[in-house]
Amino acid sequence: MHETITVNDMAHIAGYSERRFRQLFEEIIGIRPKQYYDYMRINIAEKLLRNTSLSIAQIAEQLGFSSQFHLTRMFLQKKGIQLSKIRK
Repeated sequence: MHETITVNDMAHIAGYSERRFRQLFEEIIGIRPKQYYDYMRINIAEKLLRNTSLSIAQIAEQLGFSSQFHLTRMFLQKKGIQLSKIRK
């Protein structure tokens, strides 16, 4: 997850145009591909924080966030709790 994958990359792997891939993805999964990708990264970050001794900065780097701040802000937006409180 440390490498950024674009919707175009996913569409190419699946053998669809980007537009068709977005349509099918949202129809089947119920949310846009970017939202799903962010959701997966946030959930992995939470698991890593609970089950490893990695710092928030290390987790952010491993999961392809631009910074610890970016991960912390997105986690708060998506989960409604501060990331630092997960480890406590």
